[in-house]
Amino acid sequence: MRRETRDAPAALAEQSVEREAVYRAIEALDEDFETGKLSSDDHARMRAELRAEAVALLQSERSAAAPKPVAAPVCPGCGTAVRIADRFCSQCGAPLERAPQTGAGGT
Repeated sequence: MRRETRDAPAALAEQSVEREAVYRAIEALDEDFETGKLSSDDHARMRAELRAEAVALLQSERSAAAPKPVAAPVCPGCGTAVRIADRFCSQCGAPLERAPQTGAGGT
């Protein structure tokens, strides 16, 4: 079996297409039940399976699209959380390194 590598947007788009196909399958299943082609038990079982698949795809899409958490800056001396704009740690007073400013007015 050949393994393909996909970039994140392509994989996300593929999951979206799969999810929409599952939604259409649920609609078709409901229509088959309403027209008497499926028993109540079969309809319930198959619908639950399709719904679980749709939920899994949706959760996967959301987790892939969610922004990744950024670690809060901490004081290198004591480990206390600090704000980006702080020059010194409020807990131990250690000087904090700041990222260089760019653009007009930055130092």
